[in-house]
Amino acid sequence: NDFWKHALATGICSRMLAKRCGYLNPEEAFTCGLLHDIGKLVLHELDKKHLHAITETARAKSQSFLATEFELGTLNHCTLGKLLASRWGLPQSIVSVIEHHNSKYEELGGLPEEHRRLVQIVGLANLVAVHHKIGNSGNYSNGFYSEEKCFELGLQKNQVQEIGEAVLREFS
Repeated sequence: NDFWKHALATGICSRMLAKRCGYLNPEEAFTCGLLHDIGKLVLHELDKKHLHAITETARAKSQSFLATEFELGTLNHCTLGKLLASRWGLPQSIVSVIEHHNSKYEELGGLPEEHRRLVQIVGLANLVAVHHKIGNSGNYSNGFYSEEKCFELGLQKNQVQEIGEAVLREFS
């Protein structure tokens, strides 16, 4: 379905971005991209009506799923995903990505450097997948990503755009 299509696109894009920016374990980036929104599945199991309300509000306001969660005052999918990933005993790098993939760079200061880099890769890959409308995870923003976000990974925006187009072709 659309959720898994988005997750797979984010995973593929994460792997490609990781290779392009010299991250040492592109397959770890793929796994993190695939699992980044796992908290939304927790929400689906716990309260389908609430998940539907978040998604419909996000759609009506053309905004992100996370912004809508905050607006509605709910426990967000990043926290739910972190709790599940921790309970499953997943590596801390994956837990960090699930918890922080929507965070700004300035908010990542408490993470080890290798986790910060992985969070940045998956966060950007997520935006690229949203921007290209590959699948749907309930994020109805435009998926805008800045030149600065690309530069933080040592990439130019046109390089990231090329990767996004390559991922889009994988799903065409």
